[in-house]
Amino acid sequence: MWRGGEGRVARRLAWRGLRKDWGRALCGALGVAGAVGVLSWHVGLAWTLRGAGEAAARAASAPFEAWVTAEPGPGAGPGGQRSKVEGRRSGEEGNGERVVERAEATMGRRMAGGGGRPLPPGVAESLRGTAGVKRVLELRTVGASLDVRPGGRVLQGPPFRATVAGLAAGGIPFAAGRLSEGRLPEEGGGAREVVANAGMFGRRVPKPELGAELPAVLARGTVGLTVVGFFEMNDAVGAFPTMYGNAAAMEALERAEGMRGGGGRRGGGGANLALVEMEPGADVGRLAGALEGADGGRGCRLYTTRAVAERYRSDAVKNALGAMGLSLSMATLTAACLLATVLWMGVQADRRKIAVLRCAGMTRRGVARWMAAETGLPLAAGWALGLGGAWAALQAFLASEAAAGMPSVARFGWATPAAGAGLAGVVGLLAGWLPLRSALRVKPLEMRGGGGVPGGRVSGRRAALGAALLAPMPLISVAGIGEGAKTWLALGVGMPCLAAGMWLLLPGLMRATEWAFCGMLGRVLGLDGRLLQRRLSREPRRVAGVALTLALGLGGYVAVHIWGGTLMASFVPSPEWPDVIVSALPNGLSAAEVESVRGCDGVRDGRVLTLDCTQKPIEAVGAGKTRNPEGVVLFFGADPVAAFGGEHPLMDLRFTEGEREAAVAAMAEGRGCVIMGMLSRMTGLHVGDRIRAAGRELEVSGVAELNWHLVTSRALVRTRFGNEAGGGGGPGARTAGMAFVGEKWVREVTGNERTYFLWADLSDELRAAGGLAGSMRLDGQIRAAVGDGDGRNAIQVHHRDEIADGTLAHGNDIIGTMARVPFWSLAVTSLGIAALLAASARSGRREFDTMRAVGMTRGQLRRLLMGEGLLTGLCAAVAGVLGGGLAGWSFTGISRWMMSAGLAVKLSVPWGMLAQGGGFELSLCVAMGAAGVWAATGRGGKEKK
Repeated sequence: MWRGGEGRVARRLAWRGLRKDWGRALCGALGVAGAVGVLSWHVGLAWTLRGAGEAAARAASAPFEAWVTAEPGPGAGPGGQRSKVEGRRSGEEGNGERVVERAEATMGRRMAGGGGRPLPPGVAESLRGTAGVKRVLELRTVGASLDVRPGGRVLQGPPFRATVAGLAAGGIPFAAGRLSEGRLPEEGGGAREVVANAGMFGRRVPKPELGAELPAVLARGTVGLTVVGFFEMNDAVGAFPTMYGNAAAMEALERAEGMRGGGGRRGGGGANLALVEMEPGADVGRLAGALEGADGGRGCRLYTTRAVAERYRSDAVKNALGAMGLSLSMATLTAACLLATVLWMGVQADRRKIAVLRCAGMTRRGVARWMAAETGLPLAAGWALGLGGAWAALQAFLASEAAAGMPSVARFGWATPAAGAGLAGVVGLLAGWLPLRSALRVKPLEMRGGGGVPGGRVSGRRAALGAALLAPMPLISVAGIGEGAKTWLALGVGMPCLAAGMWLLLPGLMRATEWAFCGMLGRVLGLDGRLLQRRLSREPRRVAGVALTLALGLGGYVAVHIWGGTLMASFVPSPEWPDVIVSALPNGLSAAEVESVRGCDGVRDGRVLTLDCTQKPIEAVGAGKTRNPEGVVLFFGADPVAAFGGEHPLMDLRFTEGEREAAVAAMAEGRGCVIMGMLSRMTGLHVGDRIRAAGRELEVSGVAELNWHLVTSRALVRTRFGNEAGGGGGPGARTAGMAFVGEKWVREVTGNERTYFLWADLSDELRAAGGLAGSMRLDGQIRAAVGDGDGRNAIQVHHRDEIADGTLAHGNDIIGTMARVPFWSLAVTSLGIAALLAASARSGRREFDTMRAVGMTRGQLRRLLMGEGLLTGLCAAVAGVLGGGLAGWSFTGISRWMMSAGLAVKLSVPWGMLAQGGGFELSLCVAMGAAGVWAATGRGGKEKK
C-alpha cells in the first residue's frame, strides 16, 4: 500500500513543504520566471513581427508594388562598387545576367538611399508595356549629406543622409505620405523648398522647425534647403525618397551633384527611379521579363513589395532572436543556480524527515518523486509568471512604439509557450541534479541526529586546482591562433574551466572573506566578531548556491564593463592629436583662404597646418616576416617639421620604435614614413623595412602609438569626399591602417593644389571656454574669414575632445544596455539571501536556543543573521570581481582578434561603474537580509518555534 501511494505522498510532501516555506518557493519560481520571461519576450516579439511584415511593407510602398533602379554608378555607392544583394525571391545572382526580385534595403525609420545613374532608355516604356501594369512613375532622386548641427555643434557619428526627389504634380506619390505639418513646396521663384519625412528625425537629429534651412553637401558644393512641411511615412523602404523638393531645389541639387543642366522634376540627369503600380491580381513577376527584354534592363535592380515583406519578416525574426544571446544565457544560469540553491536548502532542512520516511519504508524512488514534485511546482509557477509577465511587457512595448508602425497586439502563437516550457525543463534538469543526489544519499540512521551537514576544512589542493583552472581562459585569449579556433576553445574549454575553477575556489574565498571582514562587520553590527567566524565556511554547500548566483550577476556586470571599457580605450582619440581638425568639403580652400584662417583670433599663435591625404594599398618590399594588409592605408601628408619637429610640435607623437628627429628628416626628404602601431602589429613592419605605395617606395622611419580611427572618420577624412579630395583608393575600401608622410609626397600622388583639411590648436581664450564652445566659436570665425555663403564648401571644426565625448557616450550606451541584463538579474538572485537566512535560522535553531539561554538578545540574533547575509554578499562580490575581471579581459582579447589583429588592447577598469554595481549588490543584500531575518524570527519580535 505504501509503495502504491508513494507518488501521491511525494506530491503532498512537496506541496506542504513549499507552502510552509513560501519564501523559498517564491525565490525558485521567480528565478524560473525571469529566464522564461526573457525567452518569451524575444520569441513573442519575433512571432508578432513575423505576422506584420507583409502589411507593413504594403503600407509603406502603396500604391506601388514594384520599383526599379539602375546599378549604382561611380560615386553612388562605396567606391563605385555594387552593393551586396541581400535577399532575392527567385533566380540566382549572375553579374546582372538575370533580373531577380530584390529586397536589398528593407524597412527602417531613418533609411536613405542615394541617387545613382539614370535608368537606361526604354526601361520605363518596356515596363509600361507589360501586361498588368497600371502606371509607371519616373522620379529623379539625388542623395546628399545634411550638415545639421544640433545645438550648434558638428554632428557626431555617421553622416546624416537624405534622398531628395522632385515633387510630382499630384504631390507625394505614396499613400502613406500624408502631409502632417506645413505646406507643399511652391513652384516658381528662387526659393529652394522641400518637404521632409518626419520619421527620419529622432533622438540623434532633432526635428527642425518649419522654415529652417538644411545645408545639403554634395560632390561639388552645398545647397541650402528650406523645410516648409513634413509628411508622415515612418516606414521608409530602400531607394524611396525621404524629401521632395520644387524645381529650384532640384536644379540646385543637380548642379551641386555635378550633373549637366538641371530641370526640376525632369532634370537633365534623367529619372533614376521608376515606381510601378499594378492592376489588382496582376503578377509582379512579369516585370523581370520586361527588364530582361529592355536595352540595358539586365543591369537594373527590380524591387518588389513581396520580396521586401519576406525580407522584413526574416530580418525581424533574426533581430529579435539574435539579441537574446547574452540575456538568455545569463537568465538561464541565474535561474538554474537560484533554483538549485533553494532545492539544496530544502534537502538540508528536511534531512531528518527524509531519514524518518526511509525508516518507514519509503524507497529511493519515492524520494526521487518527492524531489521531482518539489522541483516541478516552482517550475510550473515560474513558467506561468514568466509567460504572463513577458506578454504584458511586450504589449506595453508595442503600445509605446505604435507611432513607429509596430503592431498593436502581441501575438505569442504556439512557439512562445512551448519554448518557455522547454527552457523551464532545462532549468529543472540543471538545478535538480545535485539536490537529488544529496537527497538520495540520506541514510535512514540519520533520523537520530540533526539535518545539518558539517563542513570540512578548506583543502589546499582544491584551491590550487581551482586557481590553475582560471588560467586557460586568459591564455586562450592571447594565443596566436585563428579566430574560429580561439572562439570555440574559449567557449568549449575556457569558460567551463573558469566556472569549475570558481566553484573549487569558493570555499577558500569564504574563509578569506570571513578573515577579512568579520572584525569590521562585528564593529558595525555591534557584535563580537568571533560570532561571525565560520558562519559561511562551516556549511559551504548551503551558502555556495546563493554566493554563486550573486557572483554570476555581478561578474557579468563586471565582465561587460571591463570588456567594453578596454576595447573603447583603443578608439578614444589620443591626446597627441591637435585640438581641432578643420574640414572644407567638398571643394577645399585656396592658399589665400588658408592664410585667412591663420589670421583668426581663435587659432593659437597663428599655427595652421595644411594637410593632404590619400588611401592606397601597400606592399611590403623584400622578404621577411612582413605581410601585406587587407585593405588600404590612409596616408596623412603634412609638413613634418611643423607637425612633429621642434621643441613644441603641433603633434607630439609617442614613438615606440625609431627616433623622432630622424623620422622627421626622412619624411621631409620624401623617403620615409611613420606608421601606427596597429599597422606594425598587423603586418610585422618595423623600422628599416620598406613598403611600396602608389608606385613609390618608402622606408619605415618610425612606429608610433596613436588612436586614429574615429578622428579620421568623424572628421570625414575617410569618407567619399575626403577620399576624392585626397585622390584615394575609393571610399568603399577598408582602411587597414594609417601612416604619416611628408605633405609634398602626398600632393605629388594626388595632384591636389587646394587644401581640404587643416590642423590647429585653439587659442588660450577659446580653450578656457571649453572644447565644444571653443570649436563652435572658431567655426564661426573661419566661416567669416573665408566666406562660406557661396555654397562651395561645408566648413566644419571637429574638436578632439568632442570626438572623444561622442565616442564614450555611444560606447557607454551600448555597454550600459548589455550590462543591464546582469545588473538587474541581481534583483532576482538577491532573493536567495532571504531564503538562505531563513534556512540558516531553521538549521541552527538549537545553536540559537543555546545562545538565547546564555543571554543573547533577539536584536543580537537578528544582527547575527544579517551579518551572515552581508558576508555572503561580500564573498559574492569578491568572486564576481575575480571571475568577471578574468572573463572581461579574456573576451577583450578574443574581440581584439576578431576585429583586427593589430588593435592595441590595454586593460581599462572603470572603477566607478564597478563600484556602483558592488554597492547595488550590497544594498540588495541588506534589503533581502532584512526580509530573511523577518521571515526567520517571526512577527512581533518572537522567534518561530
